[in-house]
Amino acid sequence: MLKIYKKIILWIICALSFPALFFSCRESYDKTDLFEEKEHVDTIVRQQKSSVDSLYSLYKHFHQSDNRIGEMVTLSYLGKIYRERNKFMEAIEAHEAELNIATELCDTLEMIQALNNIGTNHRRMGILDEATKYHFSALNLCEKFSEKDCYKSKKNRVVSLNGIGNVSLRIGDDETADSIFRQALAGEKELGSALGQAINYANIGAIFEKKNMLDSAWTYYKYSMEKNIEAKSELGISLCYAHFGNLYEKEGNIDDAIREYDKAYKMEGKIDTWHWLNFCLALVNTHITQKNYKEALRLLNKAKIKAAEGHSLDHLASIHSSYYKIYNFLGNAAKALEAYRLSDIYNDSIINQQNLISVQNERVKYEYQRRQQEIDAINTEYSKERIVRNIMIISFVVIVVLLIGGIGLLFYSLKVKKSEQKAMAQLDNVRSSFFTNITHEFRTPLTVIIGLGERLMSNNEKDNLESIGSTIARQGKNLLLLINQILDIAKLKSNTSHEDFQHGNIIGFITAIFEGLKELADRKNINFSFNPHSKSVEMDFIPDYIVKIMSNLISNAIKFTPNGGIVKITTECRNNKLLLTVEDNGCGIPKEDLPCIFDAFYQGNSQHRSAGTGIGLSLTKQLIESMNGTIAIHSAENEGSVFIITLPMKQGEIEWEYIGNELVTPPPHVWRWRNSRH
Repeated sequence: MLKIYKKIILWIICALSFPALFFSCRESYDKTDLFEEKEHVDTIVRQQKSSVDSLYSLYKHFHQSDNRIGEMVTLSYLGKIYRERNKFMEAIEAHEAELNIATELCDTLEMIQALNNIGTNHRRMGILDEATKYHFSALNLCEKFSEKDCYKSKKNRVVSLNGIGNVSLRIGDDETADSIFRQALAGEKELGSALGQAINYANIGAIFEKKNMLDSAWTYYKYSMEKNIEAKSELGISLCYAHFGNLYEKEGNIDDAIREYDKAYKMEGKIDTWHWLNFCLALVNTHITQKNYKEALRLLNKAKIKAAEGHSLDHLASIHSSYYKIYNFLGNAAKALEAYRLSDIYNDSIINQQNLISVQNERVKYEYQRRQQEIDAINTEYSKERIVRNIMIISFVVIVVLLIGGIGLLFYSLKVKKSEQKAMAQLDNVRSSFFTNITHEFRTPLTVIIGLGERLMSNNEKDNLESIGSTIARQGKNLLLLINQILDIAKLKSNTSHEDFQHGNIIGFITAIFEGLKELADRKNINFSFNPHSKSVEMDFIPDYIVKIMSNLISNAIKFTPNGGIVKITTECRNNKLLLTVEDNGCGIPKEDLPCIFDAFYQGNSQHRSAGTGIGLSLTKQLIESMNGTIAIHSAENEGSVFIITLPMKQGEIEWEYIGNELVTPPPHVWRWRNSRH
C-alpha cells in the first residue's frame, strides 16, 4: 500500500512540473540546434570567404544537399564580398536570398543582419529611401526580439542605428544624425567594441566637420584613429587618413592633405572599392585645386569605371562634378556642359523631395511600431498571467483526478489481495489433492508387495517365486521412479541441483532412448520413427536431463496414442539452436487444460486420461529451462499433440568435457512414468 501512495505522489509532482518543463524547453531546444549548426557551417565557409568562385561552389553544394543553414551562411559571405568589390546589385541579391531563408528558419538575428546589409548596399548606391526602409526594419526587429539583451542583438541594434544616422547625414538632417550616432557610440562602448566606437567617433567628427567646427572634428577623428589602431582595422585607419586630409584641405594645408589622401589611396586592394573611391575623389579634388588636371583626369577615369561597375550614384555624381570643374577650367564648354548635366541627374537621383519624405515616413512608422510593441508587451504579460491561471486550474483538476485514481487503485489493490488469498486457497486444495494422489501412488505398489510377501510366508507359492519376484521388483522400481521424480523437482526448485554440461553428439543419446522405447511402441503396433536432420549434432547438454526429458515425452506419446497410431521424433538446427519435436496422433489435450499443462500438481479432467501424480511434464519443463531452453505445445482434442523443445547449442564460454560418440544404454526395464500429460 505504501508503494501505491508513493506512486500517486510521484504522478502528482510530474503533472505539476510538466507544463513548466514544456514551456521552458520547447523553444530553446530548436534555437540551440540552429546556433550549433550555424557555428559548424560558419567554420567551413570562413575558409572560403576570400574567393567568390569557391563560395559559389560551396553554395551550390549546400543547395543540392538541401542544407538551408549552409545556403544562408554562404549567401551572407557572398553578399559582403560583392559589396567590397563594389558590386552592389549582386550583393543585394545575395542578401535578399539570405533574408528569405532566415525568415523560413525563424532566425531573427540573421534576418536583422541581412536587412542591415541590404540597407548599407542601397545607401552606398545612393538609393536612400530604400536604405532607410531596410535599416528601420532591422531596428524594429531588434526591438521585437525576445533576447534583445544578448550581445549579437545589441550589436545588430547599433549597426541599424549607424545606418540610419548615415542616411540622415546624407540628406542634411544633421541634428538627427548626431543624436543617432551618439546612441550608437554608447551602445558600442557598452559592448566594448573598439571598431564600433571608431566608426561612430568618425561619424560624429564628420558632423562637426560639416559644421566647420574643425577643432572638435580633429578631436573625434583622432579618437577614431586610436580605436581603429586598437582594432587593427585597415579600412578604419585609411578612413582616418582621408578625414585628416579633409581637415588639412579646409585649413589650406594642401600638401599635408595630399599626403594623407595618398596614404588612403594606396590602400587599394586592402579595402573595399566604395571607400577607395572616396579616397580617390578626395585626391582628385586636391589635384584640381593645384591645377594638376592631367593627374586628376587619370584618377577620374579610373574611378568612373569602378563606380559604374558598382552602380554607385553618389560617386558618379561626384566624378562628373569633378569632370565639369576640369573641363570648365580647360575651356572645353561642350564636355563641361555634358559633365554638369550628368552630375545633376545623379544628384537628383540621390537627394530629392521623395527621399526626404520616405525617410521621415520611415521614422514615423518606426515610432508607431515601437509604441505598438509596448501595447503588445502589456497584452503579452496579461496573456501570460492568464496562461499561468489556466495552468493552476488544470493542475488542480489533475490533482483531483489523481486522488480519485489513487482511491481507485486502493480499492483495486484490495481486490487483488482478495484474489491472491483465493488463489492461495486454491493452491492449498491442489496440494491436498497432490498428496492424496501421492498417497494412492505409494499405496498401490506397497499393497501388492505386502500381499506377495505374505504369500511367500505361507510356503504355498514356492513354484511361483520367479513371477512373484518379478512383480515385486517392478513395483519397487515404480516406487523408486516416483520418489526420484519428487526429489528432482525438489532439487530444481531449491536450486541445490548443479549438473555440469558435457559436449557431444546429442543425436546418439536420442537414438539410444528411441531404441530403448521401441519395444513399448511395438506392443501397441504403433508406427514409431526417429528422423534426425543430421547423423551428428555436436552441442553442450546434460545427458541425464536429455534422457529424462525425451523418455517422459515419448512414453506419454506412446501411452496416449491408440493401437496402430503414429509417434514421430524429428530434429532441426536453426540459429545455433536445436529443435526437438515429439509428435503423435493420439487423443490430444482439451483446450481448457493447455494453459496449465506444465503446472505442478495439475490434474486434467479428461476421461481419456488415467490419474497420475501430475509432476511429469512440470519436471520436464524445469529440466529444459535448466539448460536455458524452452518447450511449447500444440494440441487439439482427438487430433494429437506436438511438443517442440528448443535448446541452445552452446552453453556459455566454457569448453565442457567431451564425452565421445558412445550411445546411452537405456535402463533394462520399460520406462513407466506413471503420470498423465498433466
